[in-house]
Amino acid sequence: MKQISRILALLLLIGATTFSACKEPEPESATITITPAELTFDWEAGWQSVTVFSTHDWQLEIEEGAEWITTSQNSHIAGKEVTFRVAVSSDNTSTEERVGRIAFRAEGTTEYLKVTQRGNSNSTPTPTPTIPKENCYSLNGEEHLLPSTAFMMVGENPAIVASPRMGLNSGEQILESSSYFYAAVSPVLNGVEFDLMTESSPYTLISTLSGALLECVAPGLTEEITAGKATFDIVDKRATFVAALTLASGSTLAINISTEAEENITINENTISRGAEKKPLRTAFYMNEEGMTYLYFTPAGIDYAEELEIATWYMYLMVGDQLINNQRFSLTDNIVGGNNFILGLMDNLNADNSWTITGDELGGATGTILLKHNSEGNYTTLLEVVYGGVEYKIAFEGDCISCYDAPVVESNYLLYDGAKHNLTSATIDAKGEPWSLSLRVDNGKSVVITAPESFFDGNAHGFSQSPHLTVTYDGQTFSKANGNSGTLTLNLDQDMLTLDVAFTNYAGCEMAYSGAVTIYE
Repeated sequence: MKQISRILALLLLIGATTFSACKEPEPESATITITPAELTFDWEAGWQSVTVFSTHDWQLEIEEGAEWITTSQNSHIAGKEVTFRVAVSSDNTSTEERVGRIAFRAEGTTEYLKVTQRGNSNSTPTPTPTIPKENCYSLNGEEHLLPSTAFMMVGENPAIVASPRMGLNSGEQILESSSYFYAAVSPVLNGVEFDLMTESSPYTLISTLSGALLECVAPGLTEEITAGKATFDIVDKRATFVAALTLASGSTLAINISTEAEENITINENTISRGAEKKPLRTAFYMNEEGMTYLYFTPAGIDYAEELEIATWYMYLMVGDQLINNQRFSLTDNIVGGNNFILGLMDNLNADNSWTITGDELGGATGTILLKHNSEGNYTTLLEVVYGGVEYKIAFEGDCISCYDAPVVESNYLLYDGAKHNLTSATIDAKGEPWSLSLRVDNGKSVVITAPESFFDGNAHGFSQSPHLTVTYDGQTFSKANGNSGTLTLNLDQDMLTLDVAFTNYAGCEMAYSGAVTIYE
């Protein structure tokens, strides 16, 4: 719990500090320099570098209507020149150019970066597929029946499958047939219409339907389609998937699947967001001390507060118990002040993204929070806060894990599909990029992990960080392409003699290894 200890020390320091009231001089307006002053892109997706210098801390905001623009930097401190990427995240399939702006704001000053993406002069109007009747698909307007349907859970992700073959009674039978359509989504996409070309939350579409083959459509893997929107919805134990796609071949595919879900299906509706990054909120921790409540929220599927140190990122909240009253309060309310309120984010991969605010030093943060104590360890938290030009949200209701629960340290094991095995040895093929790590299992099989060399750095990494990060065992591959979530930590010592591995996946696979490793270069 080193990280928590550091945060607690910070809280005590803040609580013990007093500030004298004095009149400060009026702040000077900021000077912001953007180089180049505007960007022009071809019709294809791509990125360019921008350098920004400001005399004051700055934040950027992409103006409404320009969601096709993304940036690798949202804010920075004063007096330091920073270079980062501005990208157009999708092709402009229209013949018309599109124009958007990025606003850079600092202490009384706003400067704009104009971003233009040319139109595709060779493009033709994209036909819009018509949604067919329930449990049917249409290919270029010709409708076909899907008499076999099934609902599945792939880890925490709801999935639906359908086949034109008759008499298939389960998802496994449908997937073993020669013709099927498969769709799985992250829980945060349940009930939401999303654009397949721009959605960053995990989803996967696979089709072996004749004339509509899709090896894998997922975030960042959209080469097989040129346009598409989809909705996955579960209401009253009935799952429905509706999609309209334009394939790279020029064909149009529309699909409408509806089937009964099992009674014991539970979808994780808790979510946590920072900016456009929205994830399932998988784990929450709590601690009560002397009239104060500490809450920690993370998208990582971890079991102990000590493991927050290997989570990619998490948010933490410290409030006086009087604020846990099921009443929404604003950060600017008089009730928020002193050491009775602290809110922060810890990013273990990029310290520049970490921040902390208090009731006395909001740093321009605005927003509202609602907290409710339902029962021992069970809380409701609804948080919507904007800080540094980025919006942060938490929607949580459920049981939290006590920060005092101590982890049971295990090593050299694999837990998969309810069965536990020992890991006996490790080898790394480092002759190319990515590296390939093989962990021998005592049942004669192996776990194979592919990862970029840079991931063997002792930090936690998720599938969303690289399409080359995969974990394969017993014919099952966990990866970004398959819509999986997981946290993998690889630590190779400086002499390349010993290796530490820790992996947690939300589809029932976890492992830990610590010991000797053989490197093949």
